[in-house]
Amino acid sequence: YAFVSDFARFKVLYDEGGLYFDTDVEVIKAFSALLEKDAFSGDILLASVVIGDGVKTIGENAFMNCPALASITISDNVTEIGGNAFQGCTGLASIAVGTGLRSIGERAFGNNNSLASITVATGNPAYCSVDNILYSKDMTTLVVAGKKSGDIVIPDVAAIGDYAFYSSTDITSVNIGKNVTKIGDYAFYNTKTLATVYSQNTTPPEISANTFPKYRVGRYTKYAFQLIVPAESVEAYKAATVWSEVENVNGQDIETFESG
Repeated sequence: YAFVSDFARFKVLYDEGGLYFDTDVEVIKAFSALLEKDAFSGDILLASVVIGDGVKTIGENAFMNCPALASITISDNVTEIGGNAFQGCTGLASIAVGTGLRSIGERAFGNNNSLASITVATGNPAYCSVDNILYSKDMTTLVVAGKKSGDIVIPDVAAIGDYAFYSSTDITSVNIGKNVTKIGDYAFYNTKTLATVYSQNTTPPEISANTFPKYRVGRYTKYAFQLIVPAESVEAYKAATVWSEVENVNGQDIETFESG
């Protein structure tokens, strides 16, 4: 029955286009034009990728939905990763970014729920990594996190990016620092076990309707987590856009937030 898998592979190539590789791949010459056309999207056997010096841009959807892809090494010459480039690579465990990267598109690393290691070369002027989390170099924006679980504390950044924790389905509580002013779309949307959100900022951060997970109750959807905020700010959160939809809001002395 080996022909069945061959047929399936050729059917995908016929329907979707692209290139087929059986095992590991090292890119040694530029094929940016191919990467801009979903060249590897949906490859079910691709296990590792090394993007060589000849490539400057990884286009949108380039490696989207490659479930066996476990590691990515991106050379110093790559300056841009397009939206959805590695989205849905559910087996992806490690990403190593070189010094040249300047731009990461929306959902580039979305739904990578095996991601255990994100590293950035020390000389990169735009990004850095700490504890398996990718930040802007100045540490003001949390861009994307590897897989996290349990109780987590967000460092005192100013913004949490779109889809930042989308791959972390097993977070039970999150403690958001006092300087966070914006939490992006779908940042915690996939954290299905989220029970408690601590928000230290006395002014409610900007969020969207899709920042946190909702659950359907009858004909309605609702937030199921408990929100704990500074005691002086309970009413502000209850009146704020989107936050006002959280039913369980409680105040806490700000001095106790550090311990969660």
